[in-house]
Amino acid sequence: MTGVTGVTGLDRTELLAARRPRPGTADLAGRIRGHLDQVDGYVALSGGKDSVAVLDLVLSVEPAVPVVFFDSGLEFPETRSYLDQLQQHLGFQLQTIAADPPLLEILAGSGHWDHTRPEQGGARPGPCPHR
Repeated sequence: MTGVTGVTGLDRTELLAARRPRPGTADLAGRIRGHLDQVDGYVALSGGKDSVAVLDLVLSVEPAVPVVFFDSGLEFPETRSYLDQLQQHLGFQLQTIAADPPLLEILAGSGHWDHTRPEQGGARPGPCPHR
């Protein structure tokens, strides 16, 4: 297949014609609507590509769906900034639920966050074997 650019495989018309619908996606909007009719739920938004894609699909069916961000307390400030930008761009209301206590507090209290703590038996961890 040669396209207008002369590069094999890049003719958009031919590529689109060769696409086959993925199983179960032919009536995706209908499936989303059916699910929302059966379940009183929300969209959990992490800011990752997958949750943003799901949010966009659901908002196209139900613009008033509740959107929730679970804040562990460990997120980068850029994540929060990105969520604010998404909220402005897509026009949804974002509810943030903060972890109580924050995840860092839980990890520090359990010792799992202390990388200098001696291992059982008194031996300190050695250098990372993958370096």
